[in-house]
Amino acid sequence: MDRAEARIDVARIREADGLLDAVSGQLGDDPSHQWARLGQLRARALHLEGQGAAALDPAAAALRRAQDEHLEPRCGAALRIALAQALLVSGQARAARPLRVQALGQYETAQVGLSPRVADALVGLGRADPALGHAASALDPLKRAHEFWQQFDSNNLWAAEAAYWYGRALQAAGQEDAGQNLVSQARLLRSPFAVHQQLAGAAGVSVN
Repeated sequence: MDRAEARIDVARIREADGLLDAVSGQLGDDPSHQWARLGQLRARALHLEGQGAAALDPAAAALRRAQDEHLEPRCGAALRIALAQALLVSGQARAARPLRVQALGQYETAQVGLSPRVADALVGLGRADPALGHAASALDPLKRAHEFWQQFDSNNLWAAEAAYWYGRALQAAGQEDAGQNLVSQARLLRSPFAVHQQLAGAAGVSVN
C-alpha cells in the first residue's frame, strides 16, 4: 500500500487504484488495520479526484470492519479523517465534526506533534464549524493549520488549501478583507488535483 499512497501523492490516481485493487484481493483475514488503511487510501484518492461524496462508502465500510481496539491510533485517526472529509463534502458537517475531534485525540494518544496529518485534521475541524453556524470557533484550528504550513513548507499544495479555508473562515467571521486576501493568494489552480481546481473555481481564484 505504500506504493499506492506514493502514487496518490503525485496525482497518479489510476495507477494507485490498480495497486489497491490488487492489495484488496490479497488481504483476506489479515489484521484490521490493513483494511482500515485500504479504505482510507481509497477514500483519499476519491476526494482528491473531486469525488468526495463517493468516498463515503469505502471509508465507512473500513471503519465498520476495523476493530478499533486493534487499531494503532495513527491508523484510526487517518481513517476517521477520510470519513469526516467525505461527510463534509456530502453536507453532513454535524456527523463529520466528532470524527475530526476523535482523530485529533488519537494523534495526541500516539504523541504525534503538529504535523501535516494533524494539520489536515485541524483543517477539517475548522471546515465543519461554519457549516454548523459556529464561524468564530473555526478560526483557531484553521489558524494553527495555516501557521504550521507557513513554517513547514509554504509552497506546498496543502499550505494553499489551509490558507484557502482559513481565509473562508475569516470571511465567515466578518473579517472580509483579511479573508479575501488569503483566499486570493491560495495557489490552488497550480494543483494537479481536481478537488483544488474545484475550490479555485468556486472562489474565482487565479494563478499567481
